[in-house]
Amino acid sequence: MSTELSPGHFIIGNKTSEELKSFIQTRPKITKPRRKITMKPIPGRSGDLITDEDSYENGLFELTAFVKGSSQDETEENQTIVGLAFDTGTYQSFVPYWDSKYEYQVITTSGPDFYGTRAYGFSDPYDVQLSYKPFKKLRNVSTFILTSSGTVSNPLKYDSVPYIKLTATGDVTLKVNNVDVVLKNIIEFIELDSEIEECYKFKSNVLTNENSKMFSLDFPVFKPGANTISWVGNVTKVEIEPRWRTR
Repeated sequence: MSTELSPGHFIIGNKTSEELKSFIQTRPKITKPRRKITMKPIPGRSGDLITDEDSYENGLFELTAFVKGSSQDETEENQTIVGLAFDTGTYQSFVPYWDSKYEYQVITTSGPDFYGTRAYGFSDPYDVQLSYKPFKKLRNVSTFILTSSGTVSNPLKYDSVPYIKLTATGDVTLKVNNVDVVLKNIIEFIELDSEIEECYKFKSNVLTNENSKMFSLDFPVFKPGANTISWVGNVTKVEIEPRWRTR
C-alpha cells in the first residue's frame, strides 16, 4: 500500500484533508524533540554534572493551512469540522505530506485560529500548533505471526517497543534476543505492550489487567537489525506489531 500523500495533504486521526476540505499552505518549521538532561554546577569543579534521563521532550510545529467551501455558510461549517478534528484533548495520529511514510502522535496546543478576509473568497486560512511525541512510527507495517522461533529485522536506527500477543496456556518464557520474559498461568492468551509497559487481556470489549502474571522486569525491545524470538512453554502463536520508529 502506498504511503505517499499529495503536496498539501494530511491525515489527522481518522480524517483526511480532503474530507476536511483543508490543505497545508507551506511546510512548517519543526522544533525537534530535545533529549532530557539536567545540568548542575559543581562548586569548585570545572564543568557541570549531567544527569541523562535517556528520554526526550516533545517536539513542536505549527501548521499554516486553509479550509474552503463553495459559500460562506459552507466554509463556516467546514471550520467547525476542522476544529473538531484537531481539538480532541488527547494524542492522535497525524500524517503530513512531507513525511508520509511516518505517523506522528500529536496533540493540539493552540488553535485552530482562523483569520480569513474577503481577499481569500470562500477559503479561510488558519494556524494550528501541534506538540508531538518524540518518536514517529513507520506506517503500513505488517503484523508478524510466528508459530515457531524466528527472526524479526528492525530496519530503523532506534529500538522499537512492540505490541506482542501470545496465544498460549500455562507458564511461558518468551525469549527476545536472549532476554527472558517470564509469564505464568496464561489462560487462552496474554498481551504485552512495551510502549506503556503493561500486560493485559482484551476480550469481548473487556480489558483485564494481567501485570501480576509477568515475573520479569523488562518488556521486549527490538534492537536495530536482526532480533531472535523463541519461547519455552505451550505457545500456539505469537503475533507482533513491531512499531518501527525513529526521530
